[in-house]
Amino acid sequence: MRTISALAFLLLIAMTPAPLFGQSALRGTVVDSTTREALVGVNVVVVNTGLGVASNIEGDYRINGIPERSLTVKVTCIGYEPKTRTIDFSRNKTAQWNVELAPTVIVGKEFIVTAQRRGQVAAINQQLTAPTITNIVSEEKIQELPDANAAEAIGRLPGVSLLRSGGEASSVVMRGLSDKFSVVTLDGVRMAPTEANVRGVNLSTVAQGSLAGIELMKALTADKDADAIAGSVNMVTKKAPAERLIRIEPRSGYNALEKSAGQYNVNARYGERFFEGRLGVQVTGNLERTIRSNESTDLNYDMVAIASGNDYEITQLQITYADEIRKRGGGSLLLDYDTPDNGTVRFSTIYNQTSRNYLTSFRTYLQSGGVVYDYRDRETDIGTLNTSLRGENHLFGFQANWNVSFSQSKRNDPFDYELEMTESSTNTSGMRNVPKEYSKGPTEEWIPYAWNNFQASYINQANDRFQNNLDKEYAAALDLSTTYGITDQVTGEVKFGGKYRSKSRNADFHEARSNYYLNAWPEWTKDENGSIVKKNLSGTRFENLQLTAGGLVIFQNFLDAAPPTRNIYNKYALYPLINRDALRLWRQLNINGYLDQGGARAEYLNNFETAGNDYDIKEKVVAGYVMNTLNFGPLVTLVAGVRIESDDNEYESKYTPKPLSGFPFPFGELRDTLVTEKEHLILPNLHAIFRPLDFLTLRLAGYEALARPDFNQRLLKYIARSASGNVLNIGNPALKNADAWNYEVQAQFFGNTIGLFSVSAFYKDVKNMYHTITSVQLAGQAVLDSLGIPWKHPFPDNNTAYNLTFPYNSTRPTRVWGFEVEHQTDFKFLPGFLKNIVFGYNFSFVRSETWSATSRVDTYKDSTFLFGRWIYTTRSKNVLFEKKQKLEDQPEFFGNASLGYDLGGFSFRVSVFHQGSFNSSFSANQRTDGVQNAYTKWDVTLKQSITDHISVTLNLNNITNSVESSSVANRIVTSFGLLENSSNKYGMTADFGLRIEL
Repeated sequence: MRTISALAFLLLIAMTPAPLFGQSALRGTVVDSTTREALVGVNVVVVNTGLGVASNIEGDYRINGIPERSLTVKVTCIGYEPKTRTIDFSRNKTAQWNVELAPTVIVGKEFIVTAQRRGQVAAINQQLTAPTITNIVSEEKIQELPDANAAEAIGRLPGVSLLRSGGEASSVVMRGLSDKFSVVTLDGVRMAPTEANVRGVNLSTVAQGSLAGIELMKALTADKDADAIAGSVNMVTKKAPAERLIRIEPRSGYNALEKSAGQYNVNARYGERFFEGRLGVQVTGNLERTIRSNESTDLNYDMVAIASGNDYEITQLQITYADEIRKRGGGSLLLDYDTPDNGTVRFSTIYNQTSRNYLTSFRTYLQSGGVVYDYRDRETDIGTLNTSLRGENHLFGFQANWNVSFSQSKRNDPFDYELEMTESSTNTSGMRNVPKEYSKGPTEEWIPYAWNNFQASYINQANDRFQNNLDKEYAAALDLSTTYGITDQVTGEVKFGGKYRSKSRNADFHEARSNYYLNAWPEWTKDENGSIVKKNLSGTRFENLQLTAGGLVIFQNFLDAAPPTRNIYNKYALYPLINRDALRLWRQLNINGYLDQGGARAEYLNNFETAGNDYDIKEKVVAGYVMNTLNFGPLVTLVAGVRIESDDNEYESKYTPKPLSGFPFPFGELRDTLVTEKEHLILPNLHAIFRPLDFLTLRLAGYEALARPDFNQRLLKYIARSASGNVLNIGNPALKNADAWNYEVQAQFFGNTIGLFSVSAFYKDVKNMYHTITSVQLAGQAVLDSLGIPWKHPFPDNNTAYNLTFPYNSTRPTRVWGFEVEHQTDFKFLPGFLKNIVFGYNFSFVRSETWSATSRVDTYKDSTFLFGRWIYTTRSKNVLFEKKQKLEDQPEFFGNASLGYDLGGFSFRVSVFHQGSFNSSFSANQRTDGVQNAYTKWDVTLKQSITDHISVTLNLNNITNSVESSSVANRIVTSFGLLENSSNKYGMTADFGLRIEL
């Protein structure tokens, strides 16, 4: 680490820019000679010098600082024939060469590059010419495979695994580190985090149809935001096309689980240039309705009480049906203007929204006792907005890249209502005793032992919730760079700049509960005028409300005359399904209810403990950097830099002066707290690129990066509860940023025959990794003192147990290491029809170790002096200690493969995604660790061009009907193996689409 810092520093100060060779420059555009499409990542070099660049996403390139004499320029690109030209730069300060590259000639015949092949070529060349270790998803690749959203598309890159929700990917895990260790940008503008507490971005909101590519940078340079230990994702758009483009893509879909065709997806794009091509205008829009329903099962176990923890039993089977409609919509306006300095100014505003509307029905089966029926009706809206004004200009010998931007995310759960019904255990209700022979399963044998006596069932409780979180971020950045030369072969670029970010964020949580089982149904309500009046049920389905003898509300009130049922996995009866309108009507009629006319006792009581999670924060980050790129001809490139980031933060949260207490919900006083935090980090980095052979590139990187704690961790929060179990939920304002040294090495083998084959290895050493002690049972003040917690526990004595939740920095390092393999190629060198095959695959192995706090039971001798003698007693207590384990959400193996065939206007692709099992959670008692099981998904895409402007596609997603599942692992008694925990079935989906380009 010190060696890298020293080398980076020496390169920065030693390579003070020498006078420029001259003021000449070369610019132009590179296109495919057969299709006129722009080529991305093409290598343009001035022969016998260290000068060269790669064409950007528009196919444009510009080389500055060229000596004012006659020189040869060479243009090379995998899959295309190279071109050279001699240009006399003494005649023109700025020369222009627009290049047309012809596809490589194989066996004497010209080979036509199809759109999909061109996308593969673009990705290969961008990765070869990138200044650091990078993976690319091209626009053609995005459109080639049937991915539900941007996260799914990113998941096809090496080193990326996925976290899934609702049958589709929601966030990406890069190199074993969860999404909060990555930065996600849209055209370089950071996307605001979407969840309530964590810094990760829910990428399911982004419809990838409007994207021109995705860049995955795995090794940071000094000009990038440093809070990306895992890496950074940049989703890019491009300038308006030279010719008018109108594209409409309507799709209709089928969901096999619901046997429904009620799905659609429409994408539209318009692009055109005006004023002799100087002004470009693009408008995009998308609208989607998707069925995301699923069936699932969940098992609970007793691993403590049975045979002193040496055996286990299944205690509960829960079956679930989620009836969900997910809607996505969005639009963008992109303007670009070509400035007189051969630069560009761009304005963009991009909005994406996802809405979820779902009713989840649960039912439990027990070995004996009562039965619970649960129904939860929810609506969730997530919206993201990214707006920026940015420029790429050439002023006074400098390349100036600048931007000002605003990003926002807003999550709103406006409706979240849950009714729980109980069917008590009697001789005619609840569960008959399940025979012991089925205590370990199969649980489908439990089903016949349920009475299904809905007339003996009643409302146990109801919960009403809502949640809002809003994140706004303003940013401004300026990057300046200039080229210099020492000799013809030794050239370089100095780049420096700064960035300012200001974030404001708040979260508001609400929960209210009515424990209907405690009292007869409340007959009073508050009307619009604030008066307490009797509830009026006349004219509603509850007009003849059925009550038990004790006044409890009978389940039958919410059921149709012939209640529908759902046969989960064709073996578990989820019966009955509730009438959704009845659920919503019940809330409407009773949410403002009271138990008496005086209005002293509300039907629904607020949960003060939930409200204690509210926060309001402000974060400011100021960053500056300088970096130097030094080229020794075309063979060696060294990049050294240093970045300084300074945090200035303010956190507002809640605390309880006295423990919350009471029933059914704890209540008490909540007060505001405010704390500030400042931190400064100096982050060096060093990169080296070696090109010893025409077909080989070696890359090395060592750099320091950071990760900031989640939004709810660095609060001066203190929530104490002394009802229904003692609880301490404490924030940690002293929490430090995690600081990581990262080491990377990559070998890239490439050529017209092999395509691109790369092998990468990485190692990350993270200090101050932050973890959370979650509901660990402890006792006494000494534990709090040992963790540096300034608060005192409020309980009667040091023997009173409490469940502690507290974030902390680990005193031991976290390490992540692994390697990745990627290969992209086609078989155009083979004869006959074999030349039309396109093939690509990647796979990754990742390992990790971290130290996190857990608990164990220690026994000790206690003594009491009684009746003139000492009486000794053996007691036990939970002790906190750090244990080495793997990181959560990190599969050890994952990979992708795709095989395609292109012939004329026909294209076929079959792809597979596989993700190995991983730990999703570690339990404090080490007996109930969560494990997400391995998952494999196969997809098929067929495309046929009808005319030059019309094509049709058929996408088949999850053709093997794969099920997502999880298990429970016991680290104390490992002989149990992995026990089935949950499974989720989403089924196969299909969509048929039409693409029209005008």
